[in-house]
Amino acid sequence: MEVLRQKQQEEKARLQELFEKNLKDQREQLTNMMEANFEEQRKDREAALARQNTMEDMIDMMKSSLESRDREIQLQREQMDNLIATLKEQNIEVVQQMKDYDESLAKEKAAKAALEERRQKIEEEKARIEEEKKNKEREMEVLRQKQQEEKARLQELFEKNLKDQREQLTNMMEA
Repeated sequence: MEVLRQKQQEEKARLQELFEKNLKDQREQLTNMMEANFEEQRKDREAALARQNTMEDMIDMMKSSLESRDREIQLQREQMDNLIATLKEQNIEVVQQMKDYDESLAKEKAAKAALEERRQKIEEEKARIEEEKKNKEREMEVLRQKQQEEKARLQELFEKNLKDQREQLTNMMEA
């Protein structure tokens, strides 16, 4: 019995050893698997972090580029505003000259229009006077004709009266 017990204890010790060895192997395998899994997860995290960092870097670069472009646009806008202000100042005199020219041109046109209106009135007055002159000449001609007719009638009458008086005188002298 003692031998049996010893065999059982040996068997138990051997099984215990085998169990511990298997347990150790399984732990080692599990540890290796976990380490491999952790390593893979770490690499994935690092890759994700690298991608995130790369994306953040790209975003930062884009932000920086946009900020730079915004500053450049603002600078160009300021330069353009300054140029426009300078051009306005330079052209104020030209614009004033143009206004003065327009005003003098308008005054000249008004003066020409007034002169033309006056000339037209003078022409109309001249035509009216000419018409009156012609009418007066016609009237004078009519009067001359009437006067000549009257003169001729009076002459005739005078001659008739003279003839009648002569006849009367002749008749009185004969009588």
